Amino acid sequence: MNKLIITLIYSSLCFNIIADEAPYKMHELLLKTNLVAHVQLSASEDDFFRLEVLSVLHRKQSGITEGDYLKVKHDFNVVCPPSFPKQFVIEKKKALAFLTYHKGQWHLTQGEIVFLKNDTAEFDFYEEGYVYSAPISEWKKSITEYHQHFTLNQEGKVMPKLKSTDYQSNKHTALTQLQYISLNLMKRNSLVNYPNLQEIDLVSEVEFVEKQIPDQNRIYLFAAKPSITDSIQLLIQQDLLAQLEKILPGFREKGIYGSNFYSLVIEKDGRISKVEINRVIDNAIGEEIERYFINHNQWKAALNEKGEKIRYKQRMVLKIEPKK
Repeated sequence: MNKLIITLIYSSLCFNIIADEAPYKMHELLLKTNLVAHVQLSASEDDFFRLEVLSVLHRKQSGITEGDYLKVKHDFNVVCPPSFPKQFVIEKKKALAFLTYHKGQWHLTQGEIVFLKNDTAEFDFYEEGYVYSAPISEWKKSITEYHQHFTLNQEGKVMPKLKSTDYQSNKHTALTQLQYISLNLMKRNSLVNYPNLQEIDLVSEVEFVEKQIPDQNRIYLFAAKPSITDSIQLLIQQDLLAQLEKILPGFREKGIYGSNFYSLVIEKDGRISKVEINRVIDNAIGEEIERYFINHNQWKAALNEKGEKIRYKQRMVLKIEPKK
């Protein structure tokens, strides 16, 4: 658990996201960004911070090159202490930044900037259930190949560019392989060949239990059909926010906003047997999440690739936008 906390602080500086969106998937970060760059913080203001571009890993509709300086809207989240970003600027920390240009301003795409530790950028793809850790050179190689393989259709859904006979016959870089698996186009066990990808396990005690119980009672971290869909997650988020307004009036004005991570263990009959609070901004938010699922305890069972009901741990995010 200590290792998890360090990872969350150093490698995924928290973000400020619109509250009525469902948790984002990897393609929403990688395919909807204008610029992925290796950067160094150079200065900070109240609403903006400045970056020097050390190298460009990927760009779309952008003429930004190495050596350019960018003024970026300050999207840091209160999950991290307010002094953290300023200290990072003073130290001129280097990072991997995902940037979007919108209405004349640069923003962090999905609020994501990954600060390097020992020249390595480590990023948690929560929806896919894996953390990717690699030096900038490997990130560039993997992101370049990723864009060669995937695109967005008119509905905004990720689609392979290649025919199945083309992409199934070759070995891919880590991010490409993870995306194919998330689309159920390749087998999940193929990820054992990618040492830079490690499965996220937010609660180590659950991992220990899983190893001791019979296979039919295993708690799965992946499901072909999860119990709670993105649209239902959105409704849950709206319900929780409405309840928080009642028990914590004006909580946004008091600086309580950001992303709260929790997990649900859902049984084969659709019943929630455990609510795990992984990281919350305020204890009252965690208590309200637990209270909500005590009162809303019955859902659809998750299904594996064979259509069989499974015990499933579903990761969830409650996102709170600051008051504007």
